[in-house]
Amino acid sequence: MESAGYKTKPDRQIIGILKALEFIDSSGVPTNSYKEYRVKSKQKSIMSRAVRKAYSELFSFYSDAHNQSREVLTDYVAGKTNYSKRVQQAIVTTFQTLCSLADFDSQTTVTTPTPKAKAVQPTPIVQQKTSGVVPTININIQLVLPDTKDTKTYDKIFEETSS
Repeated sequence: MESAGYKTKPDRQIIGILKALEFIDSSGVPTNSYKEYRVKSKQKSIMSRAVRKAYSELFSFYSDAHNQSREVLTDYVAGKTNYSKRVQQAIVTTFQTLCSLADFDSQTTVTTPTPKAKAVQPTPIVQQKTSGVVPTININIQLVLPDTKDTKTYDKIFEETSS
């Protein structure tokens, strides 16, 4: 991570997000989903599939979770965790940022193999229709933190550091 410019401890938190999205495996190796995500015409559909899977509990509660307001999402997170308000806001911001990179409404599908399946078992996914215009891509790194009852752990992560 340091060779890629991610030198501080908070920068390295992106690993948890990439694992939750199944863009890297448990040993940090890029998966087929990440390789598919690198194809510009598939990015939004791959991201929507990854977000739906990573936040499956939220999507089972709100089938249109990606359209819910920040207030509704924060209320949901508050009801499911004992995190501080600051951590709850970080979780919601992460979710909304990932959703902004996805297209949940497209009707076009293509078939691609699932990451854990053999190539002979295709799974339908949504494909973004491109207009020929090259988009500007901005990446915001957000943290998705595991469940714990110890809020001090998460408050410590968000303390300002001088590194």
